[in-house]
Amino acid sequence: MPDPALPGNLAPRRYPPEYTKGGQNGCSTRHQIIAGSKKSFQDAIDKGINRANKTLKNVEGAWVKDQSIVLDKGEFVGRDAALEASQ
Repeated sequence: MPDPALPGNLAPRRYPPEYTKGGQNGCSTRHQIIAGSKKSFQDAIDKGINRANKTLKNVEGAWVKDQSIVLDKGEFVGRDAALEASQ
């Protein structure tokens, strides 16, 4: 788990009211997606959104919850982006 004190980590945020419709009790269903890329964080985010659209129906929005760099024995391997998508 990444250290929250490191720069680049995002603080938890509340979801906008317009995304709290549908589902049980008026809330939308949320799904966590983790995608990786050797190229860039933006590429990892794009891959995650594409995957969400392929596997989920009626995706209404997505939020980047976390970004991290993956290392193996101190060597750069790639970048991961953790997203949360709502439907």
